[in-house]
Amino acid sequence: MRKYVWVISALLSAIIIIISCTKKTDTVAAPYPATEAAFGTNIDPKSLIDYAGQTHPAYITKDNTGANPITNPKA
Repeated sequence: MRKYVWVISALLSAIIIIISCTKKTDTVAAPYPATEAAFGTNIDPKSLIDYAGQTHPAYITKDNTGANPITNPKA
């Protein structure tokens, strides 16, 4: 009888150790939570337009950016 108690205790201990040592998968936070909250999946922040590389249309004759050029982070 004592042998069975010992075996059962050892098995339960092993199960508890195995369960506690398993790697838990962490939930990855959304990189742009405010954008996703406002627009859902309608906007993909990883494939936005290249604002810095745009050319100006011919009808724009005055440059009002001065020393403040258009960059993607600012846009």
